[in-house]
Amino acid sequence: IYGPKDDPYHSSPNWRKPYPAQEAEQLKELVECARRNEVLFYWAIHPGKDIRWTKEDYDLLVAKFEMMYDLGVRSFAIFFDDIEGEGTNPVRQVELLNSLTKDFVRAKGDVSDLIVCPTDYSRAWIKTYYDGPLPTYGRSLDKSVNVMYTGDVVCSDLTKDTMDFFNNLVKRPGYYWGNWPVSDYCRNYILQGPAYGLDTSLTSD
Repeated sequence: IYGPKDDPYHSSPNWRKPYPAQEAEQLKELVECARRNEVLFYWAIHPGKDIRWTKEDYDLLVAKFEMMYDLGVRSFAIFFDDIEGEGTNPVRQVELLNSLTKDFVRAKGDVSDLIVCPTDYSRAWIKTYYDGPLPTYGRSLDKSVNVMYTGDVVCSDLTKDTMDFFNNLVKRPGYYWGNWPVSDYCRNYILQGPAYGLDTSLTSD
């Protein structure tokens, strides 16, 4: 999933704008490289910091998706993490995701189901009451949309209890975000090593 917060055309304030020609060509090369190497490339957008939930913003978002589609992208994600204010409104988020599923994903016919990172992406601050973000997703979000989750905390082990808790709220199998290693603090190195903390009792059911 390509979603770097320091890409000015991924997040605010320029998420509404098309990529300039040079950056667009670089992304096209990246998409083609992923395809050659059998990597499913998702392009993500992070509009929640200043989204206005207007028709104009929706049309600009669809136009941005269309641009990325023309560059070869066939898989898309929307991030609503690490934001405040009106962008955190789960009802509006669901309306947007459902509209994109209908107007773009299904209309195209060759686009993967959407992935969303909700504002409540960690159990550490998830609101479980009826009108909370994830219960709202569970009731109203199109069942094809995949919902990401980092587990009990931002960087946590994967356990059956962790996933059962989340899946019960969103009413679908969650997408576990293996948020390790996190390189925000160490950007001059590629952090590599063996994975750990994976519960072998988990299955794909």
